[in-house]
Amino acid sequence: MNVAASAGAKSRYEFHKELAKCGKDAGAVYLCEEKVTHEYVACKSLDKKSHAYDADSINHEINIMKKLTHPNAVGLKQVFENDRHVDIVMEYCPGLDLFDRLMDIERFTESNAKILFKQLSGVVKSCHDNGIVHRDIKLENIFLTKEDNQCLDIKLGDFGFATYIKPGEKLNEFRGTLPYMAPEMLGRNHRSYDQAVDLWSAGVVLFELLTGTRAFDGETKSHIINKIKDVNLSFDPSLWNNISESAKDMVTGMLCKDPTERLTATEVLNHPWMK
Repeated sequence: MNVAASAGAKSRYEFHKELAKCGKDAGAVYLCEEKVTHEYVACKSLDKKSHAYDADSINHEINIMKKLTHPNAVGLKQVFENDRHVDIVMEYCPGLDLFDRLMDIERFTESNAKILFKQLSGVVKSCHDNGIVHRDIKLENIFLTKEDNQCLDIKLGDFGFATYIKPGEKLNEFRGTLPYMAPEMLGRNHRSYDQAVDLWSAGVVLFELLTGTRAFDGETKSHIINKIKDVNLSFDPSLWNNISESAKDMVTGMLCKDPTERLTATEVLNHPWMK
């Protein structure tokens, strides 16, 4: 790990409010202010004494963020480490995440959904071009860069589940958030998947941006899993009547059960709907 200072992030940044908890009591993300420039940043402060702390996983996340330098990915600024904490200083996006924004407005217009989705598709392609699979693309991990209600500039964040993947390689770890997981991620006895899981997740995001509803919902985890595995897409007229056939075709191509037939990031960016 490239350690910037042993005193920790508090040597350079003033810690303000907590923005989010990190899973399993590992730490939290804070809004911080650089003491000299007064620039606001986000700092993921992780407790090395926590039973949930995983040094290899944290190093992996940091290395991936260093490699991925795309304008629509949350950028890594600095890393601090001392005996007690690892502090990962990142770009701060003051706007809401897309889940909270969707709750406010119910649904995006098709034209605004396209603006957002082009940016997401670009950063997904950059991940895949760099041999990275994100594995947790969802509305809650896509952040608006400004508090302005008219803002349509986004950044993809939270690379905690991201990993490297080689051409032709298959992965088998269970990672992600259930309503956004691809069918091949949900195999019980034989789980085998590649970068195509990100396109499925992005397809779920597009479905939700356009309709304001969950693509795969259910009262229990089993119900959700069965719906994902069945992939019985129905374009309810009450939700889809005013949405173009081209947008429906895009969603259908991304939410394809067979990952070898699913649209790739390049195909998504070249789809007629994106023009």
